[in-house]
Amino acid sequence: MRKLLSACFLLWSLAAISHAQFGSFTDTPIEIQADGETRFVGGVAVAEDNVQIHYAGTDIYTDYAEYNPETREVLLLGNIRIYHEGRILTGQRAVYNLESKKIRALDFEGGDQIIKFSTLSLQAPTLKEFRPRALTLTTSDSSEPDYRVKAKAARIYPDDRVILSNATLYVGETPVFWFPYLYAPLGKTGWKIQPGYNSTWGAFLLLGYRFPLTSKTDAMARFDYRSERGVGVGIDLSANYGPKNLSSGNFRAYYANDTNPGTNDTAFDRSDVPSSDRFMVNFQNRLVANEDVYATTDINSISDQYFLEDYYPGEFLRDPQPDNNLSLNWLTESFQFNLLTRWQMNNWQEVTSRLPEFSWTAKQTRLFGLPIFYDGSTRLGYLRKQYPSGQQPQYITQLQEAVFRPGLMDLNTGILNGYDAFRFDTFHQFSYPRTYFGWLSLIPKAGFRGTYYDRTGNSTLVSLGESTGGGTFRPVFNIGLEGSFKLSAVYEKPQSRFFGLDGIKHVIQPFFNYAYVNNAGTAANEILQFDQLVPSTILPSLNFPQFTAIDSLDTSNILRLGVRNRLLTRRDNDTFEWFAWETFGDINFDNPYQQDAGSLSNLYNNILFSPVPWMGVGLATQVPLTEQGFTDFNTYVTWQPARDFSFMVFQRYIESNPYFQDDSIAGATAYWRINDNWAASAGATYDFTYSTTQTQRYMLHRDLSSWLLSAGFLVTDNRATFGGTTSGDVSVGFLLMLTLKDAPQINLPLAFDVLGAQQNQQQRGY
Repeated sequence: MRKLLSACFLLWSLAAISHAQFGSFTDTPIEIQADGETRFVGGVAVAEDNVQIHYAGTDIYTDYAEYNPETREVLLLGNIRIYHEGRILTGQRAVYNLESKKIRALDFEGGDQIIKFSTLSLQAPTLKEFRPRALTLTTSDSSEPDYRVKAKAARIYPDDRVILSNATLYVGETPVFWFPYLYAPLGKTGWKIQPGYNSTWGAFLLLGYRFPLTSKTDAMARFDYRSERGVGVGIDLSANYGPKNLSSGNFRAYYANDTNPGTNDTAFDRSDVPSSDRFMVNFQNRLVANEDVYATTDINSISDQYFLEDYYPGEFLRDPQPDNNLSLNWLTESFQFNLLTRWQMNNWQEVTSRLPEFSWTAKQTRLFGLPIFYDGSTRLGYLRKQYPSGQQPQYITQLQEAVFRPGLMDLNTGILNGYDAFRFDTFHQFSYPRTYFGWLSLIPKAGFRGTYYDRTGNSTLVSLGESTGGGTFRPVFNIGLEGSFKLSAVYEKPQSRFFGLDGIKHVIQPFFNYAYVNNAGTAANEILQFDQLVPSTILPSLNFPQFTAIDSLDTSNILRLGVRNRLLTRRDNDTFEWFAWETFGDINFDNPYQQDAGSLSNLYNNILFSPVPWMGVGLATQVPLTEQGFTDFNTYVTWQPARDFSFMVFQRYIESNPYFQDDSIAGATAYWRINDNWAASAGATYDFTYSTTQTQRYMLHRDLSSWLLSAGFLVTDNRATFGGTTSGDVSVGFLLMLTLKDAPQINLPLAFDVLGAQQNQQQRGY
């Protein structure tokens, strides 16, 4: 018995040593395991052979370890691997503090899913900051990286940025660039170098260098040279601040000394040539006080109306007239309050200024627990319509002559005088949604809108803004009825792996929307227009408050009829929309918003067919039902018939629209992966109306392991014909782009891109 007790005690002791758990300085125990000898020497735990240490989300593996419970430090020797929050550190000799996460190491490597580094010596105050010496850094995950950066000193913040001193970029074994100091935010770009050529700029080189201005503010200094336009300089700032960094701001200032301000390759004549001193200052800010209260600011001061078109063509296409406004917002569970100030900062812009305008909006809410719902809005403010100062630009006159049919609109080529008025508008609506017979959904609604103007005036272009009287109050009443029901049928026989079918459920939903509006006050053509209906190929909403053209409101009586068809199938344990088709149109008993509207609107069809991820078809059409209608077709097809080849074909066609010029455009883009190293892409758009190839783009792509190099040409035909006269030029550009393939959000330390490439792709929808 005595020998048996002795043997049990020995086994228990060995197990305790080889699988030890130490009382922790926190509530989490420290676990040390080893295959070899484990012992205590002077209060220090020693473990050898396949040592494993686990503590609070940190896992350590090594050949030899010594743990001191007093200092919380672990001495690690041989084949060290430290795993922490998705990062791995490897090396041969290190001292690691389990409590502070501080590391002192020699011959060490580390990284995460994006960045990898190796160093001869390393100090890390925490696992979120590394201070290596003699550093080699790369984002390539190859065992033999095709590029790397060597630096004598560095600071690495894996979640934020990398700062290098005395660094050299190597491609293979060849040094190609030296940086005395390099700051590279992860997910952003440190150095930006954008070379290229196009007909408007000539040869150009755009340089940007990003650096930290404060702990929460990034800055990028810019220096650009264009052989045909001269030098440009600028500064970009971006910051997050406030509680939880919910507030953000962006500032941009850019100045160009334009050596050829009269250069114009577009088809629109420029009535006034800008000066050589051209600039832009932008400031956008979102200040968040709490979850319910915030303020936004958008300020854009631009030297002339052609600046964006000449220097930022991509931004010009998205928003040729940037806004200037200040908005204060307060959100509650049922209401939204807004105070908006909007003004004309640039005298070449057309702006509806609000100086200021207050609005209150009520979300659709059940009224006093009854099955009746209420929604409404009230707004009041001083409004001013402001046109560009001086003579109306000549290109506007040319566009009007080409686009608008004779007699549709009187042209005024003189100075357009603005107008102003105080406006108070309030709208209140009640609805009673209910389902009848278990299948018929009906929503009757009734509303009232009252609008007061302290001044009335003629809204035609000839006598624009001329006062016709004093103040007026316009009462408007609306009633409406929406209804729909659904029918469905299930078919299990359709089964096709090729077309992604696992049974079909057909859902058909007929619907209607009737809206009657009675203007019991002043007619719309006698009211100064601030929020007016803009001509469009899309039917305006029949519902309030979705219909926002307050000043264009007039008596109307419209019935919209339609039907929705959907084919649903099973896929990935879910319901997938395989095919959708919506058809609708309006019966215009009285429609004041369309020129020659007729008794029937166009017949609209929207079709979406996406059976499998490698194929998609979209179709949006309008066909006339009366002589006053017009034709509009917008289609696209995307298809990947083979693993290495894909293409898209699209088409745009419009004819006999009273507001838009007849045109027919088609285009295609394609991508071909030739082999593992090479690929080619091309795209073009062709205008059948003028027999002109609008854009052509041809690119060749080379896979450089972790980088993708793309080079090619872009040709844009800016010529157009107005009034029988053709003007504009054909521009040619050379594109060069170098993209980090595995992590395209990182361009470290160089990012080669051609400004014209991205922006022309945005222009043409590539």
